[in-house]
Amino acid sequence: MEVDDFQGPGAYVNILPVWRFWVLCFGVCAGLLLSIIDSSILATSLYTIGVEFQEHSLINWVVLAYTLGYTGFAVSCSTLSDIIGQRNAFAGSYILFVAFSIACGFARQIKHLIICRAFQGVGGSGLYALSMIILTQQCPPQLRQYIGSIIGVVIASAGILGPVLGGLFTEYTSWRWIFWWFAHRIVPVFPIQLFRIQRYARSALTTFLVGYPHLLLIFSFPIRMQIVSGKSPLIAGLMLLPMLGTVAIGSMVSGKINSAKDYLSGTLRCGTWMMALGFVLLPTIKGSEDDAKALGFLAFAGFGFGLFTAAATNVISVDVPTRQKASAHGITAQARILGGSLGISISTLFLHTEVINRLPELVPPEELASVRGDVQNLRGASLEAVKRAYVSAFHKGITTAAVAACLAVLSTAFITCQMRRRERRRDVEQQQQQQQRENAALEGEEPRIAELPIPLQTIAGGGVAEGGVAQGESAK
Repeated sequence: MEVDDFQGPGAYVNILPVWRFWVLCFGVCAGLLLSIIDSSILATSLYTIGVEFQEHSLINWVVLAYTLGYTGFAVSCSTLSDIIGQRNAFAGSYILFVAFSIACGFARQIKHLIICRAFQGVGGSGLYALSMIILTQQCPPQLRQYIGSIIGVVIASAGILGPVLGGLFTEYTSWRWIFWWFAHRIVPVFPIQLFRIQRYARSALTTFLVGYPHLLLIFSFPIRMQIVSGKSPLIAGLMLLPMLGTVAIGSMVSGKINSAKDYLSGTLRCGTWMMALGFVLLPTIKGSEDDAKALGFLAFAGFGFGLFTAAATNVISVDVPTRQKASAHGITAQARILGGSLGISISTLFLHTEVINRLPELVPPEELASVRGDVQNLRGASLEAVKRAYVSAFHKGITTAAVAACLAVLSTAFITCQMRRRERRRDVEQQQQQQQRENAALEGEEPRIAELPIPLQTIAGGGVAEGGVAQGESAK
């Protein structure tokens, strides 16, 4: 399973036979799956980790450390592959990821866990960005139309498995097994000229806006289900399945739509519309009685995210030159995780201002001292007050996510307008060129008409000049 190294811009990339590509695809997709799973697997375990370390004020940094490490090195890992080769860069990312995953499992203080998560994020960024590059560059020509769908399905599968596995390990073993279960698996950095490719530049910006609500929801919704609805970590993870399952469906639909013809701009726009619809409706849910309604809204948001993600990956394949694809994939990954990191930070801010900082006001001091960091131990009016405070924090976070989703709609609408203007300009240019060719053809025929043996004025008079034939004969 050997990857032919890409040693620099414009270098030749050897395309593998189909059977070798599928073997390579399995190994590379495993790395991609692990890197994305680890960005969401803690969604259902954060509350339990906070209770164990009694550090609720720092638990979201366990997530942010990973996403910031992921964001900071996505483009650098892509560029590093141009220097040392894709195989070496990918293997190094695997080693870094697994080593610090094991270290996370042995962490005894939350600060140690945060530091190890940051280095784990660096390895995860390499697995994500390099997987995109290897799959697109090594893919046989007859399979290229399916690459976006393959990547989209892996991303969706990781999104489904992450929260569910996190809840499973937390409920039946320990959250530490989250970091141990896979331990046995072994040029210019930011090219500005990429942003002259208008559709790619706009899709990268939209990826940032789409990443914000997506990751915010993945991490805030399970905590809401545990605190407000009293669900277990496993059930809270399973409640994300409607969204994460429709991500896979949306990715496959997007790949099918764009397999024969370029409908990428319309697919991007449709995806953001579906996401915006789901997030605009989510703030309407109140208590546990609205849980079923929330699942339907999650499905809308997930389907839109799947449509958008697969289409954004295909934009790189269609619009970006081969020598710049590595950086383009890295920038897109960076934009998605950076947006998600901002979303998690905003969600954390509302959690602190609405719940954690107000606990002394909401709960009597003697009762607060006995809960040991777990608000589920509260009873009666105190528990209801905390639930209402968390519902308020959740609504404020989701409202900002809805705003980001609506901005993504405007961004993709601008892409569509740009593409239509470009098509109209191209049509006008083609019409002008056609007119110029017709004029040139007419101008080329005029000398031949002047050389006819019959005078033009005679033709205009409607008869044949007397002696015209004779003149022609004499000419002969």
